[in-house]
Amino acid sequence: MEITSVSNIQIYSASISNTDNTQPKTVQENPAIQETPEEAIINEIEEDVEPVETEKEAGKGVIRNLINGHFKGVADVRLRINFSEQIAALEQNELAKATESGLSALSDTINNEINAALESEKIDEETSVLLASALETFNSEISQLKTNLPQSDNLLSEIRSSFDNFVLSAKPAIEEPVEPEPPITGETILAEEVIIPDAEQPVGDIIAEEEPQFSIDQFLTDLISTFDAELELLETTLANTSVLPEISEPNGNGKAFDKFMTIYNDMKSSINPNTENSPNNDIDITS
Repeated sequence: MEITSVSNIQIYSASISNTDNTQPKTVQENPAIQETPEEAIINEIEEDVEPVETEKEAGKGVIRNLINGHFKGVADVRLRINFSEQIAALEQNELAKATESGLSALSDTINNEINAALESEKIDEETSVLLASALETFNSEISQLKTNLPQSDNLLSEIRSSFDNFVLSAKPAIEEPVEPEPPITGETILAEEVIIPDAEQPVGDIIAEEEPQFSIDQFLTDLISTFDAELELLETTLANTSVLPEISEPNGNGKAFDKFMTIYNDMKSSINPNTENSPNNDIDITS
């Protein structure tokens, strides 16, 4: 019994010795990688983010192909519906750029014509002062419109209102005509004196005196025509601003195409109901 016990003790000791000698080697050859809780959370987040980024990139690729007109028929319409929010954001950005550019072009055209009139030698001082003051107010209002462009709900109406105010401010006050006094009874009415030009006066001087002076009414009439043309051009530009090409016709059976076109048109009408079938309505650059 004792020998057996000693043998058992020796075997147990040898087992412990072998374990102590081999364990460090095992750890050194195959070290275990332990994740802290924080690292585990970060790795989990990164795994979740990768598919989202891939989806975003895929969406950008689809929209880019839509812009380049790579999709046709039903596929074209369905993708426009699926990516309507992203497309609306892109078109909003393009519309803002077109609005600012068109508004600057309109303002420059009006300013050029008014400045040319102010530099004319025919304009009188009173009209010049009124015109310059009205122009300053007009430019200030246009600059304010540019600054508040995202908040403008009725841009075209506001532009026209500013110009109408300019026209009213630029016209001199009209004096009431003085009624002639009735002739006194028995008084001899002298014939109107006829001025005969001096024969020695050069003909050129006579023609120069008869040249018409600056007419504010005629100038404003011409300026209103210019403004109307520029405003119509701006309206057309805004109405035709789009990042996508025209929707292509379907290939083959058009039932599915008509179905999705109805959905697409209803969706666009709900986004901007004021512009449907009404070219004269204001362009809403905020929706």
